[in-house]
Amino acid sequence: MPGKAAAKAMHPRVAAYLTKQPAPVRRALETLRALVFTVAPEAEEGFSYQMPSYTLGRNLAYLAGWTTHVALYGPVTMAGGLEAKTAKYRSGKGTLKFPLDAPLPVALVKQLLRARVKVLGEGSARKPARR
Repeated sequence: MPGKAAAKAMHPRVAAYLTKQPAPVRRALETLRALVFTVAPEAEEGFSYQMPSYTLGRNLAYLAGWTTHVALYGPVTMAGGLEAKTAKYRSGKGTLKFPLDAPLPVALVKQLLRARVKVLGEGSARKPARR
């Protein structure tokens, strides 16, 4: 998914993390990364908890690659009917697992990220991201 994410300089630790992933995992993570920057082009990329992280003053999302799936951590907002839409992907509080043997639900991920951006924007003054 080229575009805004491709133009944004990649954090060196994120680049190293992606390089170490098997091709199917790397492609899925690159797609998720692109979706983050499509929805939130001003997001800052970092590396936290040994995985790529994205902030908008506060935590927006974390991404991780696994043997059979990729995971999106953090942006699980259940407003607007998202609870039913995410049911088959949920695995614990704030965790969504997307199996590698199925298409990534791009529209759903965008919807989740937009909801998270809205929640972050509704907070009081933005807190600086912890490093």
